[in-house]
Amino acid sequence: MGETIGDRGVPLEMDAKPTEIVDIMSRTLKDRQACDIMRAKGRDYALTRTWDSQADKIIKLYEELDGQN
Repeated sequence: MGETIGDRGVPLEMDAKPTEIVDIMSRTLKDRQACDIMRAKGRDYALTRTWDSQADKIIKLYEELDGQN
């Protein structure tokens, strides 16, 4: 989900162990400035998204997949 998270979160490795995830999240939550930045960027990003744009992306994906058969 790195392409979704961008600079609005902390990407985790797919094979990260639970203890590694807890450690990363704990360190991140202790960094108030980083949390404030991610929260603001996440909110700004979310406000640019609409249901129509998301539906268009899904329709396009299905059309591309259908064209492969």
